Amino acid sequence: VVHGNGASMKSRATTVPGRGLLFRKDLKHEGLLVTEGHKHILSANLWAIRKASSGQILLVTFGDGSASPAGDASEGGDVSALAAIADGPWYALSVDSATGM
Repeated sequence: VVHGNGASMKSRATTVPGRGLLFRKDLKHEGLLVTEGHKHILSANLWAIRKASSGQILLVTFGDGSASPAGDASEGGDVSALAAIADGPWYALSVDSATGM
């Protein structure tokens, strides 16, 4: 079951062998205990910006509004700080995309 925007969606795709469900990591979700066979969980972070961009990143937070543990990782290129962003309830996008540039 995936929860979002005040609604819940129950999918049978994950109860059929060989099927799966893809959703954003910031969405609340629940599953059932696997009693037979195997469950495979894949997680990926995709990031791309245009080459001709300002290079500025906008970090949108979800949840309790606590500050990002990454600080200003985009400036220093701190790998551990970037990893913290990838594992948290945040969504990053280029400032150019947000402003329509």
